[in-house]
Amino acid sequence: MIRLLRTEDDGWYIKFHEAEHNHELMKSCGEKRQWLSHDTIDERAVELIKYLRENNVSLTKVHCILGSMYGSMENIPGTKRSLCAICNSIARDQMDDDVHKTLAVFREIRKKDPDFQFSVLPDANNQIKNLLWINGRSREQYKCFGDVVTFDTTYCTNIYKMPFGLFVGVNNHFQTTIFGGVFMKDETIPSFEWVFKEFASLMGGNAPSVIFTDQCSAMASAIKSVWKEARHLLCKWHVFKDAPSKLGALYKKGSAFRKLFHKIINDMLTIDEFERAWAYMLKLFDIEDNEYLKNLYDKKEKWAKCYFRDCFCARMSSTQRSESANHMLKRFVPRNCSMNRFVLQFNKLLFDRNSAEDQAEFKTKIVDDVRERAWPIEEHAAKFYTAAVYGLFRKEINKATRYFAIEKIKDKEYDVVHAQAHKKLPWNREKLTVVISNGGEKYDCECGLYQHFGVLCGHVLRVMNQLGVCEIPKYHINKRWTRSARDVLPGELKSYQQETLCINSMTYRHTYLYINAIKVVNDGNRDLGAFGVVAKGIKKIQKELQIYFKSKEASGAKTCAKPMVMQNNYYTTESDVGVDSGTETEDARNFNSYGAAGSSAGMSDSELLKIRAPSFNRPAGRPRQNRIKGALDYFDKKKPAKNSKSDKDGKKRKIRCGGCNVFGHSENNCKKKHVDIYSEIPEF
Repeated sequence: MIRLLRTEDDGWYIKFHEAEHNHELMKSCGEKRQWLSHDTIDERAVELIKYLRENNVSLTKVHCILGSMYGSMENIPGTKRSLCAICNSIARDQMDDDVHKTLAVFREIRKKDPDFQFSVLPDANNQIKNLLWINGRSREQYKCFGDVVTFDTTYCTNIYKMPFGLFVGVNNHFQTTIFGGVFMKDETIPSFEWVFKEFASLMGGNAPSVIFTDQCSAMASAIKSVWKEARHLLCKWHVFKDAPSKLGALYKKGSAFRKLFHKIINDMLTIDEFERAWAYMLKLFDIEDNEYLKNLYDKKEKWAKCYFRDCFCARMSSTQRSESANHMLKRFVPRNCSMNRFVLQFNKLLFDRNSAEDQAEFKTKIVDDVRERAWPIEEHAAKFYTAAVYGLFRKEINKATRYFAIEKIKDKEYDVVHAQAHKKLPWNREKLTVVISNGGEKYDCECGLYQHFGVLCGHVLRVMNQLGVCEIPKYHINKRWTRSARDVLPGELKSYQQETLCINSMTYRHTYLYINAIKVVNDGNRDLGAFGVVAKGIKKIQKELQIYFKSKEASGAKTCAKPMVMQNNYYTTESDVGVDSGTETEDARNFNSYGAAGSSAGMSDSELLKIRAPSFNRPAGRPRQNRIKGALDYFDKKKPAKNSKSDKDGKKRKIRCGGCNVFGHSENNCKKKHVDIYSEIPEF
C-alpha cells in the first residue's frame, strides 16, 4: 500500500508505504477472481440476467449463457457468487410494493383486454387472502366449453407459499384450455366457497355441470354447498398417484397386474363388467385384503366411468388436464417469484395455449385429411368435426370393424357381437345392445360412450354402416366438438351467429380494415370530387382517433368507441344505461380502473391500493413444493403385521412380499407364481 498527499505547490509526496502484503498472494487466476475488486458485472449483463431469470432460466444455465457470450467461462467478469447476489437483488426489487405492482399489471392487461376482471378477498389485517383473475378470452372460452371443469391446487411456487389453483377445461380441438387462476392463503371450506362463488360470478353466473378435483374434503364440502347441481367427480391422477408406493413390486412396470389394473380403470365398461373384473383381479393376485384397493373400491362411484357414464365429461376422466396445465406452468413461472411476476408469466402461458389453439384451428380449416378408403359416415364426420376430434372418431371407426351386428327387432334393436369373442377377457360381455328410436334419429348403446364423451361408439357405427346410414343424425352431432363450437349468441341474435372470438383477433381486424380501406382509395381516386370526399373523411377519422386515444390514456382501461360503465358487475355502454357522455369520466375512472368485479366490484381504486401483500416468514430448511394434503388424501394405515422385523430404532417393520404384495412372508418364500392374465386360467 502507498499513500500520496499533495504539497503546497501542487506536488506530491509519499506519506506512507507498506511493502508487504497483509494477505497471502494468490497463485492462480481463479483465486484472484474471488476478490471483490475483480468481481464486477457490467449493466448490460445485469439486464440480460434479469430477462433470463424472469423467464424461468436456472442459475446454472444463466452462468453458462454468460460464458458463451464472453467466449469462455474464464472470461466471465463475475463469479457465480456475484451472480447469486444479482438474482437475489432482482427478486427483492420485484417483491417491493408487490400489491401496487400487481394492480399496475392488471391495469395494463385491462387496457388491452377490456373484459379482464379480478376479485380479491382481504383478511382481517387487510392482507390478500384470496386473489382470482380471469381474462376476456377465457370468459369467452368458458361460454362454449365450461360444461366440464377441472380444479386443482397442487402448484405452490410463489414467494408467499400460497397454493395456486387452476380452473382447466378442454376445447373443441381436445386441447387444454385455462379458464382462470387463483391464489389462496389456506385450503379451508370458507376459502373454497369464496373461490367457487367468485369464479361463477366472473363467468356470468354459470356454474359447470361437472367438476373434477382431488380428494380434498374441504373442497368437496364447498362444491356441495355452492354448486349444488354440479356433479363432483375425482381426478384419476390423484386417486391412483399413490399406487406405486402402496402396491410395491406388484405395480412395477410391465407386470401382469399393472396391465390388468389399467385396463379395468381406463376401458369403457358397464357396471356388471367392472364388478366382475375387479373381483377377478383381486382373486387372481390374492389381494382381497389389500387396504389400499379396498379404499379405492369404496370410492368407485367418484372415479369409475361406468358409474357416471350417463354424465357428459368431455373424456376428462381419462386425461389429467389439470396436471398437464401445472406442468406447463412450471415452464413459465420461476420458483419463489413475486405475485406481479407470477401474473405476467401466467399471461405467457395463456398466450402459449392460445397460439396452440390458433394452430389447431388453422390445421382444421386448411389441412384436408384425404383417405383412399373411408365409410360414407366417416366422410360426413370430416365435414364438421375438428381435426383432433375427427381423429378420435376414426379410432371408433376402426373399433367398429371388429364387430358385426345381429338384428333382433328390425330397424329398432340390434345386438353387436365381437368378431373374436373367444379372445376377450373373462369379465367382458360378448355382446352389447343398440336401440334405435325416433325413426332412426337416435341410437342408444349400453356402453354409454356417447353420453360420456359426445362421440358415437364403434358399436353404433357398426349398426349404422350395416343399415346403410351415410350421415350422422343431428341428434348425435355434439356442437361442442365441431368447428362451429364457438358460434354461440343470445336467442335474439341467432340468425347472425358467426365466430364470436374473431373480433379479438388482430389478423381479422387488420384484414377487415385493409380491404375496406383499399376500396375507399380506389373510389376516391376516380375524380377530384371523390378525392375531396375521401380526404375530408380521412381527416375526420384521424381527429376522432386522436380524441379516442387521449380519452383512453386518461381513463386507463377504455378500449371501446363508446365509454363503458359498470352495471350489475358487467360493463355496458353509456347509451345502454342512459348516462350522458360527459358524466361518466370522473366517477368511472376513479372507481374501477383495475378491473375489480364480483364481490370486489364495490371497492374503489384507493381501497384496492390499501391492501397489503400476505405476510411471509421463510422457514428454515428446504422450501415446501407441494400443498398440505387434506384428510382424505391419506389412506388408513394397516395394523402391524404379525410377521415383522425390528428396525434400528426398535420399531416393528412389516414384511411384504415383492411378488404378490401380501404381508407376512418374503418374496423368496412366496409360493405364488406370476400368472399372465392372457393365458389359460380357470373360470371364475
